[in-house]
Amino acid sequence: MLTLAELKHFMSVPVPEQNYPTAKYLKTHGAILMSKRIATNATISVYQNGYALYEIAGLTTVFPVCACQDYSYEMEESEISEQWFEKEAWYLRLILEGEDRINRNLEARQQRKSISYSAVSEEWGVLSSLETTVLETTIRKETMRELLGLLTDRQKEVIVQYFWEQKSQSEIAEKLGVSHAAVSKILTRAINRLRKKCMEWEEAV
Repeated sequence: MLTLAELKHFMSVPVPEQNYPTAKYLKTHGAILMSKRIATNATISVYQNGYALYEIAGLTTVFPVCACQDYSYEMEESEISEQWFEKEAWYLRLILEGEDRINRNLEARQQRKSISYSAVSEEWGVLSSLETTVLETTIRKETMRELLGLLTDRQKEVIVQYFWEQKSQSEIAEKLGVSHAAVSKILTRAINRLRKKCMEWEEAV
């Protein structure tokens, strides 16, 4: 088993100030050191120049391997040290970094689109006009109940406070006693999970 520490001996350390290469550039000009397919749609690759490329479901992110240090879990209740990962399989810490960066990129894209409570609710088929029938209302309630059933208790708590109670991420973080980044990560993962389910429903129609 090649460890992360051993892998680092074979690669360069990028200059901190320089811009990250694009995924396209790495694939075209980069000298690949190691690559591992995690699932049918996810791959982590490391290049000689010290950068890693994570690809999943058509999404990509590039980051320097040296940036992967200590890792905090979703709610930051525990942390795994950089030294622990150094002794483990080379791809473990890199996959976690890739997943987090993909989630942050998706969240930033969602924020740029200024997704409001109404917009998200309409996308999920939750809201409609005041003239909806009792049957339609019942169907929507059942749909929402099924969607929320996909989430963990913590994700459900954050979703309800953010969309229903209209609280900011900072307010939620203060109430739950966690960081703003932790709330942001939970919210992004919850939305992605719900959106994926809605897409599955659309494809089944």
